[in-house]
Amino acid sequence: MSTQPQFKRRIFVVDRPFQLRFSFYVVSWIFGLSLIYPLIIYNLYDALIQFSSSDPLGPSSAHLQNSRDEVLKSLVFLQLLFSGVIFIISIFMSHRIAGPIYKLRLFLKKAKDGDLASELHFRHYDHFQSLAVDYNSMIEGLRGIYGHQVSSAQAALIRIQSALPHIESGEARRELEEAMIALQEVADRVQLPADAPSESSGG
Repeated sequence: MSTQPQFKRRIFVVDRPFQLRFSFYVVSWIFGLSLIYPLIIYNLYDALIQFSSSDPLGPSSAHLQNSRDEVLKSLVFLQLLFSGVIFIISIFMSHRIAGPIYKLRLFLKKAKDGDLASELHFRHYDHFQSLAVDYNSMIEGLRGIYGHQVSSAQAALIRIQSALPHIESGEARRELEEAMIALQEVADRVQLPADAPSESSGG
């Protein structure tokens, strides 16, 4: 069995709609939950202002209000900055989800086009590792099925090629030549690894 190839995926946004939706969803929840802190601070300052208004020796209400406004402005700025950081982190996190799905779609397209020679591997920290295992198991089964059909087609080609020199020109020879072309198309349609149906590595 071949070892899993190592590779780096350099494009981090491979499924823009999903990754942006995922990131905005995460940011919106965290931002909404974090609003509790400004509300708590606002209520604390409001209570302190009411208390200080009845105490002539305490800080002035205007000073407390200005302090409250400055603190709230700082919190809003920090929340926006934090939301931006969370958005970037979410893009990287979603990449571990969207990346494997994107690669699986590419390999399914290759399989649809007849390429059964490649095996699917994800990076070790990607999600959905079991999908790669299931895909490779499916491809291994298809290799066995189509490998047998290709071998049968090639064997039939050899027999027809051996028989053609002994057949005079005519309808029978023309039909055999057409059959050879059809069999060759069947044999060429499927791309199998050199050691099929045994396992081989894919990029």
